[in-house]
Amino acid sequence: MALFGTDGVRGKANQELTPDLALQLGKAFARYLKKTKFNEPVIIGKDTRISSDMLEAAVASGIASEGFKVIELGVVPTAVVSFLCKEGDFSGGVMVSASHNPFFDNGIKFFNWQGFKLSEAEEEKVENLMTSSLPAPTGEGIGDIRQDIKKIDIYVNWLKSLYLLPYLDLRIVLDCANGSTSFCAPKVFSQITKNLIILNNTPDGTNINLNCGSTDTKAIQQKVKETHSQVGFAFDGDGDRVIAIDEEGAVVDGDQIIGIIAVYLKQKNQLKKDKVVTTIMSNLGLEETLKTYKIALIRTPVGDRNVLELMLREELILGGEQSGHIILLEKAFTGDGLLTALQVLEIMYQTGKTLRELASIFPRYPQLLINVPIRDRQKFYSSPLQNILEEEERTFSGRIVVRPSGTQPLIRVMVEGKDYQIVKEKANKLVDIIKRICVE
Repeated sequence: MALFGTDGVRGKANQELTPDLALQLGKAFARYLKKTKFNEPVIIGKDTRISSDMLEAAVASGIASEGFKVIELGVVPTAVVSFLCKEGDFSGGVMVSASHNPFFDNGIKFFNWQGFKLSEAEEEKVENLMTSSLPAPTGEGIGDIRQDIKKIDIYVNWLKSLYLLPYLDLRIVLDCANGSTSFCAPKVFSQITKNLIILNNTPDGTNINLNCGSTDTKAIQQKVKETHSQVGFAFDGDGDRVIAIDEEGAVVDGDQIIGIIAVYLKQKNQLKKDKVVTTIMSNLGLEETLKTYKIALIRTPVGDRNVLELMLREELILGGEQSGHIILLEKAFTGDGLLTALQVLEIMYQTGKTLRELASIFPRYPQLLINVPIRDRQKFYSSPLQNILEEEERTFSGRIVVRPSGTQPLIRVMVEGKDYQIVKEKANKLVDIIKRICVE
């Protein structure tokens, strides 16, 4: 059935991801948890999509029907679910969110009791349990469902304790993407500066990620410039990503943020094994600059789970993606936009440098990313197309990455090189080839 993609189960709400499916996923997840840690409640968080209440109710019902107590956290960033699983007494956690996707999509992510997203093997076990016919509990064996929206305060207080920053003489702009950080980000950053400007923190169920947040930074870039702010942070729908904006309104992406943190930790002798983990999408400029600081960059396939698995295997502490999904493993087991933003502020404070100064050492080679909508993913794997792509890559002096999206019906085409015009021509050629074979 292959329900799970690169980040849980995702699809158009009420069409591909229905309440019936969410109910069955909740039951299967609970059956899986019975084999690991059955005695504690399961927590559920959600983002601000109009469909999140519906899917939360369904997945919570499925879990409770298998005998677990369920605690609904309300609207929280994904990192809150991971953090509470890691720090509290819970059997596991669920996040209802489609992250950076448009509002009509939604998703369900599962966490084990240690705070890690389920591995691919664990997801397969959950999926297999959807068809099992185990007897359901009755009477007092049925779990109950209750809300506790104040548990997020535990997470907020933890964040505040990590970086004992004084009130900073900075004007900071936040873009909450009308998503999960809309309510907790102001609580955190108001403890750091009195000069706080908040954008897009009025979710209405349909405006999450709409012309805002980490996937569309034009509004926050303009606000930083017009208010003469020193820094801005744009989060995505579930708050696990962040893109920074420097004092001149320029984007500082995930690659540059990883580089800034890596160099800072290296200079403090705190970067484990002098290595960081990124994906195949990360810019060559990052890799080449890190080499000058004697820091090795290791690449994985796209997806934060791939980054995390390699970090755990190699015992490394810093990794992430160009999209702004950064993992600071000594502090958290998943990407956390708020945590990453605080780390950047800490580096600015400790070094006395502006964000522009910190980011300027990481040049970005021209890189084009084009999404090609498709109807039939199988055509992408056809021999004629793969042979053409291999030949195009073999004869190109830069980098080419062509891959299906793990969360949407798209083929993502990335071309990178030192000459923008050549990069553009190559990208457009590849898009035309894919459209001819996979779309027309």
